[in-house]
Amino acid sequence: NKIGPVPEINESHSIGEIREIIRRKGLSSSSGSILVLSDNGKKLKGIIARSWISETTENENDLIGDYAQKVNSIYADNSLHIAVDFLIKSGQDVLPIVERASRQFVGTISARDILKIYEQQFKDENFKQRHISFRKKTIYKSKNGRKTVLGQTWF
Repeated sequence: NKIGPVPEINESHSIGEIREIIRRKGLSSSSGSILVLSDNGKKLKGIIARSWISETTENENDLIGDYAQKVNSIYADNSLHIAVDFLIKSGQDVLPIVERASRQFVGTISARDILKIYEQQFKDENFKQRHISFRKKTIYKSKNGRKTVLGQTWF
């Protein structure tokens, strides 16, 4: 499953072909990067900036894979903490995810994806804390034969 919204291209496409694909399909994405894959989309070759593709004066027939830049990636079994650390240190807007043993490309994760995950964890934890703290603060009082819980009357 692809986690992040980053376009992927095969290293065997020419610069001209990629420009045409972008022109026709748009390759809409919040990322300024495009991942370059090799071995029929199984291995991560590198990354190319979208701006480089549109601005380069290199030969249109050159293969895009020849210009792919090294990219930091994380393993599929790494923690979110490691992903955050890599994003901060590398300055990348997205991190490719690869399998540790095979180095096979499995997807991407962006800073936005990580924030969404942490937001959900915060909401879940906040809900648990409210629930737990409500139980801790529950006070039963007997008033005229009735039990009162935090100011609500229970019959």
